[in-house]
Amino acid sequence: MPDSSASTPDPAAGRPSPGGRAERLVPRPLRVWHWTFPAQLALLVGGVLAALWGFAVWWQSRNPTLLPWSLGRPVWQSIALLILTVLIPLLVYLSLRLWLMPVLASHDDLHRAWSQGVAVLEERGISLSERPLFLALGSTGARLEQSILESSIREFQQFEPLLKQSGAPLEWYLSADIILIAARRVGCLGAVNALITPAGEFADDQEIDSQDPSRSRQEVRTSSARSASVQSPPPEVIRRQMDRMAILGELLRESRSPSCGLNGILCLVPFPEVCHHTEQAEVQGVAIRDDLRTLGANLELEFPVICLLTELQREPGFLEVMRRTGLEKAGAGRLGRRYEFGALAGTRELQSFSRLLQHELEVRIYRLFGEQDVLKRPKNRELFELLCRMRSEIARPLSKLITSAFSEIPGERPEEIPIHFGGCYVAATGGAPDQRAFGPALIQRLIEMQDHVQWTRLGQLGHRWQRRLAVAAWVAVALLAALLFLQLYSRGGRRLRSPASLAVAVLPALSHGQPDPDQPTESKLFGILHR
Repeated sequence: MPDSSASTPDPAAGRPSPGGRAERLVPRPLRVWHWTFPAQLALLVGGVLAALWGFAVWWQSRNPTLLPWSLGRPVWQSIALLILTVLIPLLVYLSLRLWLMPVLASHDDLHRAWSQGVAVLEERGISLSERPLFLALGSTGARLEQSILESSIREFQQFEPLLKQSGAPLEWYLSADIILIAARRVGCLGAVNALITPAGEFADDQEIDSQDPSRSRQEVRTSSARSASVQSPPPEVIRRQMDRMAILGELLRESRSPSCGLNGILCLVPFPEVCHHTEQAEVQGVAIRDDLRTLGANLELEFPVICLLTELQREPGFLEVMRRTGLEKAGAGRLGRRYEFGALAGTRELQSFSRLLQHELEVRIYRLFGEQDVLKRPKNRELFELLCRMRSEIARPLSKLITSAFSEIPGERPEEIPIHFGGCYVAATGGAPDQRAFGPALIQRLIEMQDHVQWTRLGQLGHRWQRRLAVAAWVAVALLAALLFLQLYSRGGRRLRSPASLAVAVLPALSHGQPDPDQPTESKLFGILHR
């Protein structure tokens, strides 16, 4: 399963935007497709009532003696009908708003961040469905995101942040070809990462300086001591974060319909806090699995997923690996291992994969030791200590993280795990340019994997049943209409002149119950329906 940089076709290329030309021609307040669900339903109800009212007025102008209010009904009743035509849609809107208010209020920050990102894209003339969209889970802030996305290499995607709000649960990044959304405080993985990586801990002035090995080892011991007590959110926090992830999935599905909700996911896991403690690694793996299941259930998608181990610059010896590799070469490459799509992802298979990943990291260090005059270089001891930790401390937590997050559980149906594990990689994500490596190339890897996005079996089955029910409903409506016309024709003694005659026959019958002998022949058909 060697890594490859072969490009794959863009499944989102050439797809028309749902808004298309309307996005540019229709003013923003009138773009109904961006309204909330209560507003859209209220507009539909109001449109139906207005259409019925307009039809009644039009028919009265042609047949003044047929409609109920033309037979001596007071004017105030017509005014009351007009008022109800306006009030009913308003009541529908307010009722739905009150019904959905607890959900909207408890996650208002998420809805606001989503709306702001969509608004910025619209200002630039970009629809959310025009470009492939990727999601980064478990982000701890702008510094981590920018260290992964920023690159001086022209061949890579150049991203621009859109919101630039430190407290926002979502940050939007835009490049020439794709859109990436970083989920900071959304999902179980984000909640666990917030516990083990407190705010401000990874500020630029706290980055590890490998010129001081004693400081590096001391910070790793501090990190290991903190992870010795497993950090796990309480159950109520887990439930809330799963609700937020479900809402994010609904927003993705509704905004990008009929295209796929997203094209791939990048899971961010801090290496020093996780890969030195087996229990904490298992907590992280379960959080990743919960987030991916929630997203898959709401999007009805099977999507590729990459796991990225971040903060490698805080691991003693890794900065030396970067320097000897070359900062330019390290910034343009990937360090890790891919996993073949379609391959069995059981516990044993992923345990073997984690050993191969560990071997991949060890081989990189062995190659550095094989260089010329290596014994004369300083900091060989740090490289050797890193190699020893790979075998003694890191191997077991790394295996537990991967198997807990991506393995297939015996007895579980395949459609319950909509995951295509694409591999695991490591990256240095420091604040300074010389503390960043192996990150930007992963975005290219995500783009390569997006051809593996597909609908789940349950989603395809549900879509087929919806189409069948829709066809059956239309057939039933057509049959009922045909039977009604046949009944009116056979009992009325003559053919109806137009479909409008049916409405004229039905409305007074529903209003009066009995036919009026003084009314024209069309009105006598009411008695047929009434009997």
